[in-house]
Amino acid sequence: MKRFWLLALSALVLAAGCAKNPVISIPPPPPARLFVADLDNGLVVFTQPITSSSTPSFTIPGLGTSGVVFDSRGSLFVSNENTASINIYRSPVSATSTPFLTIGPVAGASTLEGMAFDAAGNLYVADELGVQVLEFSPPFTGGAQAPTKVITGMPFGPVNVCFDRSGNLITPSFGSRTVSVFRPPFANGANVPAASMTMPLAAGGCGISLQNQFIVGQVDGSVALINPPFATGVTPSAIIAPTTINGATATEGLNSTFDPSGNLWQTFGGDDGFPGQEGIAEFVPPFTSSSVANLGIFNGLGFPFSVAFGQ
Repeated sequence: MKRFWLLALSALVLAAGCAKNPVISIPPPPPARLFVADLDNGLVVFTQPITSSSTPSFTIPGLGTSGVVFDSRGSLFVSNENTASINIYRSPVSATSTPFLTIGPVAGASTLEGMAFDAAGNLYVADELGVQVLEFSPPFTGGAQAPTKVITGMPFGPVNVCFDRSGNLITPSFGSRTVSVFRPPFANGANVPAASMTMPLAAGGCGISLQNQFIVGQVDGSVALINPPFATGVTPSAIIAPTTINGATATEGLNSTFDPSGNLWQTFGGDDGFPGQEGIAEFVPPFTSSSVANLGIFNGLGFPFSVAFGQ
């Protein structure tokens, strides 16, 4: 009988504990929004679901907005080629958001454009006219924060930086048809590329797929696909033909990104003298020479340069 009462008392205590600690359902985070660095319009933001008729949910105006990337904490980094500076925003970003830090103007920099983080959280920024890649190490302090390293050794016109799964820094140079591969550790100053890959046409931006496939936008609007290993003499395994957005063939493929599902979002800067050639196209994997755009967006865009997903 004593054992029975002990068991009954334990059950009552357990029930009381459950009543005081109910199970709370935590809602999933909102779908990632698409952030576009647009040279003509500024930071342009699209909310899900994104379709070919989507219009921006808001725009933070600014000329020369060129690079956009999120760090591991969700902070948004936006570069500007006109001011040689990098604005940092806290998430979630809204129409009234202002930078909580600005790095720059960076001494010795010319046109800061595409950006990427390495696995250690260091920020790398392509300086097209400066023919260099700048590395900034956290903690980011803003103002006249000096680069940790200035990496040179690539041909004229690096417009973006990407990191593959091995930590190699890869940068395409629009002023040539060359994609340079640098293996860590990177020296401060001149670095000798571990590999140089020649593209069929002038190389614009870049991206790395979830399968470690290297994506290169080209000046005619085609997209070159390169499978690893990334070595000298390697040529594209396939090329996606130029796509049609807003009734015209999109040109000048620039920086790309991937959404959480692994879909490729490719920017096309177009030509300001020929409206309709700019926009962003989505491609669904696997990526091959037969790939066609799943959709293309163009509303609110003037010269989309870089893209990223986040809050």
